[in-house]
Amino acid sequence: MIKFNIGKYDNLVSTNTYLSDKIKFENTSEGTVIVADHQLTGKGYGENSWESAKGKNLLLSVYLKPDFLAANKQFYLSMAVSLTLINVLKQRTSANDFKIKWPNDIYFGMKKIAGILIENTIMGDALSDSIVGIGLNVNQLNFSEKLPNPISMINISGENIDRDSLLADILTELNIHLSLIAKNEFELLKTNYYKELFLKGIQSKFMINNKITHGKIIGINDFGQLKVEIDKKIEVFGFKEIEYIL
Repeated sequence: MIKFNIGKYDNLVSTNTYLSDKIKFENTSEGTVIVADHQLTGKGYGENSWESAKGKNLLLSVYLKPDFLAANKQFYLSMAVSLTLINVLKQRTSANDFKIKWPNDIYFGMKKIAGILIENTIMGDALSDSIVGIGLNVNQLNFSEKLPNPISMINISGENIDRDSLLADILTELNIHLSLIAKNEFELLKTNYYKELFLKGIQSKFMINNKITHGKIIGINDFGQLKVEIDKKIEVFGFKEIEYIL
């Protein structure tokens, strides 16, 4: 079990960037957690960013050293983090409509409540270091019109959430799911992930090569690529190669 050491800050450029710099220039132990009340330029997947009202949400990055995880199975870390958030959200809101939207978002219905950004360092054929960034909408009632479909925990439950106890729940649940990876429980992780996968088994619309295409998500391969059935054939897509049309 990882022992977490939490550092809290009022303002950071981004928690992932701060933690990355800390690892480079300081002796940083596994389990270091950086939490910010506000991010000036929160990082999202690819070129995306994460916007959040100051003091309302949970913005954090966790330093892990999962050297027991092969590089070609690194997406299982994303599965573990996603399932961590799903379980905590269900427990804390008493709602069940949360799903994992591949590759890195958590949705409630058709609205986004959380985003995940994992930055891995590989040494040889295994991971050496991972920074797990999480942005979770907690107590923010209103959002910028620039954001297409946000929602928060308070929007769902109607109750203000204590962010410190929420963070504690997330870290406890994360330890549970990381232990599954350490025990090579990959099939269990994948089974649980599939149960929560957004639009799995549902005929849906996607944008592929600038063309609207109908298909059905059937799963994820070990490399984290999305498997979609299109015209009775299974096709595989990486990030940015396919876009949901919701």
